[in-house]
Amino acid sequence: MKIGCMIWRIGDILDFYDQLDWVKANGFEEVSFWTIPGSYGHWQGFDTEQATKNDIVVLKNALCDLSEVDLHAGFPLNSMDEDSRNATLQKLIPTFELAGNIGASTITIHPDGMTNKVSRETGLTSSLIQLNDLGKRYNTMVGIETEWDMPLIERLDLPNVGITIDTGHLHFNNGKAFELYGSLGGMIKRFYKKIIHLHLHDYDGQLDHIAIGRGNIDFADIIEALCAVQFDGSLCLEINPDREPPEAICRNRDYLREMIADLML
Repeated sequence: MKIGCMIWRIGDILDFYDQLDWVKANGFEEVSFWTIPGSYGHWQGFDTEQATKNDIVVLKNALCDLSEVDLHAGFPLNSMDEDSRNATLQKLIPTFELAGNIGASTITIHPDGMTNKVSRETGLTSSLIQLNDLGKRYNTMVGIETEWDMPLIERLDLPNVGITIDTGHLHFNNGKAFELYGSLGGMIKRFYKKIIHLHLHDYDGQLDHIAIGRGNIDFADIIEALCAVQFDGSLCLEINPDREPPEAICRNRDYLREMIADLML
């Protein structure tokens, strides 16, 4: 398993490439970033719509020392309205093109919130089939970050569509999303064949995107499950820079590496 870091802002570091330098200097093997510009003066992503060919060459060269790159798309799927879904898919094209150009492993995409189950599955199925086609075309995987759609993703079994696990968000609503499986570790063991990427952060019942150890999530259960199923993707620390300093990200990096090493003995 590779340990990665989401860059939107790291402490006071705002410039995108300065953040990327920090990730490499601190020994992370993976980096994730948003493919939208961000919010001026607060956080930064990579603006796919405004990027020139030279911008993409510069980015690709800057990423060459990392073993994995994952993208976080900024347009959630609306699974109810067909016109909105198609418009969103069109907006996602530059992100897929970027993934193809830089060799990104995964694009994480959010579906919309919980709605009528039948209508949701009908709309989302159509979108997932189209996303699978885009994944094939640009040689990347699509990770759906979801609380409810894992059985659908498993049933469709599209080769370029999988699941992005978000540890904090799956604990919303007292962990109702994984209640049927006993724990988040149990959910991982149930759907491991479709899990391709993870976003890791803690949740204390009010705040998410806090450092591991500051909330209530049982990360030993999660890492044990990942080791048990021999997961070989990346674990991306998705820590809110307004809530945690850079030192907390590095401590979490070391904690994960030590736990994985102990469990793999």
